[in-house]
Amino acid sequence: MPLGNGIYYKLCHYRIMEVTLDRFGRVVLPKRLRDDLDLDAGSVLIVEEVEDGILLKRVRDEPSLVEKEGVLVFVGKSTDDVADAMEKLRAKRLRVLTDWKPRRQ
Repeated sequence: MPLGNGIYYKLCHYRIMEVTLDRFGRVVLPKRLRDDLDLDAGSVLIVEEVEDGILLKRVRDEPSLVEKEGVLVFVGKSTDDVADAMEKLRAKRLRVLTDWKPRRQ
């Protein structure tokens, strides 16, 4: 259930704490909550809009590269448009291939 300002935080055992937005739209998380969740300055949170409020989730640092069958594989989340990046890489490779000329000895 949301509080008066539409912001709520759910913690273990459904503890709810009220916070207030400042004029810049910032929220200060109560120290008790930061301590319980081991949040420090610079901790990254995901902000998710839910039906009746806002949900904050901590981003856990997970390895973005894992070894599968002896090969390093990227399993992290993309921070950009993957399809666009692949298209640019393909175009660059095509330019290199079409401009290729044999070296004179």
